[in-house]
Amino acid sequence: MKFTLAIDPGGTTGLALRINNDLLTTTVNTDVDLWKYFENGETWPTTVVMEEWQYFNGIVTPAGFHTANLVASVRGICHIRCIPCLLRTPQSRYFRQRAAEEWLKKNKGMKGHEWVVHEADALAHLLTWESGGGTRRR
Repeated sequence: MKFTLAIDPGGTTGLALRINNDLLTTTVNTDVDLWKYFENGETWPTTVVMEEWQYFNGIVTPAGFHTANLVASVRGICHIRCIPCLLRTPQSRYFRQRAAEEWLKKNKGMKGHEWVVHEADALAHLLTWESGGGTRRR
């Protein structure tokens, strides 16, 4: 099974997967849960699209430290596994943010902020990347 994996890291990390033509969104709560997506060589993602951790006003909170480590660990895994890892700014997802939220409402029956915000953000990153929008960096 080959898939594209979009990651919006945080205390609760949002994931969006494109498997063939299907979309799937979910969340994970620990780095170990996220790393499971890279363990089996038959199911590694073919591409990872991930929001890069942002440094705000020179302050690193415990949650920010966790997020920075999560981003660094995924970058390392991608490097070792030769998986393209495309880092994106938070602003790059805005192009498809509304579409992502509408998809969650329609396909998961979620309204308002019932979904975890990182789940919607991961989907917005995936949809923006698929449409050729936003920044792309390795």
